[in-house]
Amino acid sequence: MKNDFLILNFRNMNIILYRHRASKFGLDGILSIRNQKVCDTTEHPDLHLAVGTYRIVIATLPKLRRKVPFVVTPETFSQDYKSVIPSGKVLEKHHTSYVGMGHGPFNLRQSNILVGERRKADDRILRGVLFKSEDTFARLIDRLDKAQCRSEEIMLTICN
Repeated sequence: MKNDFLILNFRNMNIILYRHRASKFGLDGILSIRNQKVCDTTEHPDLHLAVGTYRIVIATLPKLRRKVPFVVTPETFSQDYKSVIPSGKVLEKHHTSYVGMGHGPFNLRQSNILVGERRKADDRILRGVLFKSEDTFARLIDRLDKAQCRSEEIMLTICN
């Protein structure tokens, strides 16, 4: 008699944020998935996430009315949050950080990560400034949303 087993394949999507430049204008970095550069990032110089590994959950942010990748820290929820994907209202209520769009980090009130493209001006790289943020964010959220629909666990690792 043949035994039939249901094999669940839990795959992870590992996102790595390499911070490579710190200045008074922000923390500049590169976001990569599967060792390929996806986009540039910037964070507030004082309000930023610590180096480590975090879980990413896609949920709708009520004030923006769009899907946003929330960075779930261990302090945000107890261990039983893994069984239920929290809503954006719950995540926003807990002041959870998220990956978003914007051109500079100084209007951020919490430790969010902004995505976009970095440009050179007069042979100098503009620090803390991103361009094409909305297009970059749309491509990133589409990729992350598809991974979450495939039941992949999305993890963010921040390195200096």
